[in-house]
Amino acid sequence: GTEVWLNAATKLRFPFAFGSRREVYIEGEAFFKVAKDAARPFIVNTPLTTIQVLGTSFNVNTYHAGKVQTALVDGRVKTNNKQGMEEDLKPGVMATYNQNSGFTTGRFDEEELLSWREGIYYYHKIPLGALLEEASRFYGIKFSVNMEEANEKYITGLMDRNRLDDFLSDLQTTAKINFTVQNKEIIVRL
Repeated sequence: GTEVWLNAATKLRFPFAFGSRREVYIEGEAFFKVAKDAARPFIVNTPLTTIQVLGTSFNVNTYHAGKVQTALVDGRVKTNNKQGMEEDLKPGVMATYNQNSGFTTGRFDEEELLSWREGIYYYHKIPLGALLEEASRFYGIKFSVNMEEANEKYITGLMDRNRLDDFLSDLQTTAKINFTVQNKEIIVRL
């Protein structure tokens, strides 16, 4: 009864049949809607954390090395790191685990955070270099840019998975960039 939505470049490992525990492994980003089953706990393992789920819906993101974000939409989850630090989340709260500094928590915008499920990615005042890394994964193409220069520009907008041309056109206008396409690579010039 559990449903899982996977974002681009995401890996989900699970057994063909679950035993006394429903345990999965995720790398990337996924949204889980977990069916309640008190007799068989649901465990999500990430490279840095473990999430204990008690019948709920939540998003987990491990795209960035050394960082895991767990955002609770409904129900209850408990996330902990390998050293035993833990956060018990309430709906509307996101725990960010950073390998260097531990856990921080805060509220999140559900519509913005889960828009990837509809093929949309919102970004607010993000460095252009970081945005192009996200766009590479989102569109499945490679962007090449001088990262030092790109990270001096901050961009706000949205990406629609079905409208790469609009995204590139918007970047030309807002970030004042030019680009050329060679094979499956977009070379960005600032």
